[in-house]
Amino acid sequence: MAEPLAYWRQLQAGIADSAAWTNKLLDEQRELGWVYHDKPAMIVAEPAMLTETDFTADQAVSSAVLATLAACGQQVLADRALQDRYIPGWLDTVPDADLFSIPAGYPDPIVFGRLDGVRTADGLQVLEFNGGLPGGVFDSDVSAALMSQTDIASAFASQFPFRTTTAGQAVLDVMVKTWHEFGGSGLPFTVVALPRELTAVASRAITYLCDLAAARGIEIHVADPGDVRYSQGRARLDGQPVDVLVRAFFTPMLEYLGDRLDGIKAALRAGSLCMITSLQSGLFGVKSLFAMATDPAVDIDVTPEQLTLARAHLPWTRLVAPGRSTDPGGSAIDLLDYLASNREHSVIKPTDGYGGSGVELGWTHTPESWAAVIDRAAAGGHVAQKRVPIATEEYSVLEEGFPLRSFNGDVDPLMCGTTMAGYAMRLAPEGSWITNVSGGASGAPVFILED
Repeated sequence: MAEPLAYWRQLQAGIADSAAWTNKLLDEQRELGWVYHDKPAMIVAEPAMLTETDFTADQAVSSAVLATLAACGQQVLADRALQDRYIPGWLDTVPDADLFSIPAGYPDPIVFGRLDGVRTADGLQVLEFNGGLPGGVFDSDVSAALMSQTDIASAFASQFPFRTTTAGQAVLDVMVKTWHEFGGSGLPFTVVALPRELTAVASRAITYLCDLAAARGIEIHVADPGDVRYSQGRARLDGQPVDVLVRAFFTPMLEYLGDRLDGIKAALRAGSLCMITSLQSGLFGVKSLFAMATDPAVDIDVTPEQLTLARAHLPWTRLVAPGRSTDPGGSAIDLLDYLASNREHSVIKPTDGYGGSGVELGWTHTPESWAAVIDRAAAGGHVAQKRVPIATEEYSVLEEGFPLRSFNGDVDPLMCGTTMAGYAMRLAPEGSWITNVSGGASGAPVFILED
C-alpha cells in the first residue's frame, strides 16, 4: 500500500487550507452525532487501505472461523461432558437454559456477528467473536461515507479506483432473507429489543439502522424487552404481531432482565418468533470455545478445509486450569508453569465477557502480579491465549498540516450470515491496547482498492 498511501498524502499536501478541510470533517461528525465524550469519533485524515485480494482472503477466514465456532457451540449444547469441560455450570446458572436448544427456525446458526481481529504477516488473526447485532455498523458506514465524499478521495479514485462497503444495508438484506427462511413473506414487522438501560449507548446505531430500513419500507420499532407481550400465540408490541425480533442485549443479562423477557420467552417456546440474534449466537462467543476450536485433540464437525483454515487464523487458546496441556507447537506442558514462564507472550481473559473487561496482558505485569493473575484465573472461568502482535502504523490526523500519529489498530469483520459485510476498523493511540471507540480510540474508514 506504499504507493497509494503516498499518493493520498501527496494530495493532502496540495490542500491550500488544511485547517478548513479538517474542521469540515470534524463538524460533519458532530452534525451526525458521531461523537464520544463530546469528541468526534474519527480523528484520522486518511483511510485504511486493503485490496480486493485482502478482502477475499478475509472472507474465507471469517467464514471458516464462524463455521468452526458454531460447530463447537452446537456440539457443546448436545454433549453434557463437553459442557462440563468448556462451559462448566454455565447453562446451570443461566435462566431458562432450554431456550439455548430451541431450534431457531432458519438454517444459519449465526445471522449477525462481529469478529475482532488484527492483521499480521500471516493475514487476519481472529481474537474474539461477538454474537448478535454487530457493533460497529454505524461507525463503519459513516466513516467510509464521510471520507469517500471528500475532494481528496475523488482525486485519489482517478489514480487508484476503490470501493467502500455499506454494512447497514447488508444487515437489512440478511434480516429479510432470514425472515423468509423462517417461513414469512414480504417485509417483516421488526422490533429491536433494547433494554432502556442501554438506550444511550446504542441509540445512535439503532437510529441509523431504522432510517435505512424506513427508506426500504421496512418497519422497525425499538422497545424495551418488557414491552413485548405474548398473546394469541404471538409476540406483540402494542398489540401488533412481531415478525422479527433483534436481541440487542447480552446473554449475561438474562437473569438481570428477569420477567421483562417473559413475552419473548413464551413466543420462542411457541416457535412463532423469528429472533435473528438467537441466544445460541451469544453462546458461540464464549471464549472457551476458542480453546475447543484450537485443540487438535478435539474432533469438530466441520470440513477439514474449514478447520485447517480456522486454526491457522485463531490464536492458541487453553482453559486456565491446573494440569497438563500442549503448547502452541504441540509439545506437552504443565499449563500453569508454561503461562508463568511465558508472561510476555500471554493474555488471560474471562470466558464470558465483553468490552475488554477483565482482560489481563502478561507483558504489562511483573512476574509477581502475573502469578496472582494466574492463580485467580485457575479457579475457573478464564482462558489463556497466545499474544498476537499488533502492528503499529502511522496515520495522518485531522489537524492543520495533517501531522502523522502512531496507532495500534484492529480489523473487525462485520458478518451477515457467512458473508463479510465490511469492517469495523479501530485505531488506539500507540501505547494503548483499548480499541473501543467509546474508550478513546478512533474509528477509521476502509477503502478496498482494485488489485
